[in-house]
Amino acid sequence: MFQRKIQLRGNLRCLQLLLFVVTVSGAHVETPDSRIVAGSETTIEEYPYQLSMQLQPKDKLIHNCGASIISEKWALSAAHCVEGLPLDWMSLRAGSTYASKGGSLHKVKKIYMNNYDPENYENDICLLEVEPPFEYSKSVQAIPMESSSVAGGTVGVATGWGRVEEDGQLSDVLKQVSLPILKYDTCSKFYEDEGYDYYLHKGQMCTLDDRKDTCQGDSGGPFVVNGKLLGVVSWGLGCARKGIPGVLSNVSYFRGWVKDVTDI
Repeated sequence: MFQRKIQLRGNLRCLQLLLFVVTVSGAHVETPDSRIVAGSETTIEEYPYQLSMQLQPKDKLIHNCGASIISEKWALSAAHCVEGLPLDWMSLRAGSTYASKGGSLHKVKKIYMNNYDPENYENDICLLEVEPPFEYSKSVQAIPMESSSVAGGTVGVATGWGRVEEDGQLSDVLKQVSLPILKYDTCSKFYEDEGYDYYLHKGQMCTLDDRKDTCQGDSGGPFVVNGKLLGVVSWGLGCARKGIPGVLSNVSYFRGWVKDVTDI
């Protein structure tokens, strides 16, 4: 339901077409959506936990989503970024300001999901076990995860290589944007009034700024508050549309599951 209007903030729907065609489309997809809109360029040294999820269906690596380093061998991302895709296509690029080059590549050894529902994007979070392990440096570091709730109005930072405007181009340079957290009840009421309550769940949180947002290609990437990973970019209705919140998976809600799987 409502598939025509909701847009994911990763390239999953386009990349799934690779199972049937020979090229990847970077077009905007009509399912839940995400990117950095009205942000600014930054460097990986400022956000050394940031990863680019790369897919290689043929002979070229292609940026698909973001992810975050949480330990030497574990990364955290969005389930919709990997659901239905072959494991041997996936790598994570660490330690580079650029999505297309530099840093180090790490194969995804195994994917762990937490009862993800692709019909309504519930539990849109996944753990990625990598090999070889990440080697820490000034540009490669793990980020601690938040385990407590954070008040509405608190400002955090999202980063990624997503589209710089709705239906626009992906950025090859890492971008950052500051976004305020919207109270869950306010966000829930908005989506209920719009007929999208089916897609908003307790394991999610929202941000809202009428000028700034994440966008397609930023899915799976981090939203950080006070130096801790609080959100994983998931979906929204377009990008930076007036009065429309962006939706993230709430890391604190899934903290117990992460510990059970990773012992972190």
